[in-house]
Amino acid sequence: NMAIKEGESFTARELFYGLLVRGANDAALVLAEHVAGSQEEFCRLMNEKAKELGALNTHFENVTGFHTEGSYTTARDVGIIAQHMYSIPEFFEISNTTRYVVQPTEQTKTKRTLINRNMLLSRVLSEKYYFSRAKGMTQGSTPEGGHCIVSCATGKNGLTYLCVVLNSKEEN
Repeated sequence: NMAIKEGESFTARELFYGLLVRGANDAALVLAEHVAGSQEEFCRLMNEKAKELGALNTHFENVTGFHTEGSYTTARDVGIIAQHMYSIPEFFEISNTTRYVVQPTEQTKTKRTLINRNMLLSRVLSEKYYFSRAKGMTQGSTPEGGHCIVSCATGKNGLTYLCVVLNSKEEN
């Protein structure tokens, strides 16, 4: 999360950095409520957009990705949604950012440094998985969904490959 405090103000761009670089659930909630008035209404819009894109085996019940009995998706559908996100240059650029600094606010007097959790992109958390040709999107985990990542890379042949991994188990 971004540790957003009540009364703090952020630009939409700062919240998108929180969401796409850090996976900040509090940023997702703020954005959803700003756009649609509530998380429930934003989920309705997300489900509508997923169907419009052809992600027919996906249903969202929250904006955080936390497990609920009624939420589901497939790797194929995640790939469809990722392709759409990659087609939006600003989102693609933000998802490739390895480190972003949010300036202090009235409520939080220090800067917040957001480090990208996608270890394919950044060597900050670990060098073990770094891949120089990898490009953004997101990574996360839940006990029910395991470790998940959506990323892409440009091969030596110039083609771009999209990778979706769901329910991976943590390596010791």
